[in-house]
Amino acid sequence: MTSLEEQVVIVTGCSTGIGRALACELRARGHRPFATARRLESIADLASHGIILSSNFGLDALEK
Repeated sequence: MTSLEEQVVIVTGCSTGIGRALACELRARGHRPFATARRLESIADLASHGIILSSNFGLDALEK
């Protein structure tokens, strides 16, 4: 089985609450969380904690 440290973990709803807490906890444990939120500005500060933000990859769930 592959360690999560070798993979990116996608976490949705990272602007507040459980999603934000999960992204921070995963990062603290050495994982590589990929944070998403409806408003990018609401998660911009997570980048300073080493969390990958959806803007870095242009994620658009509505794009076909």
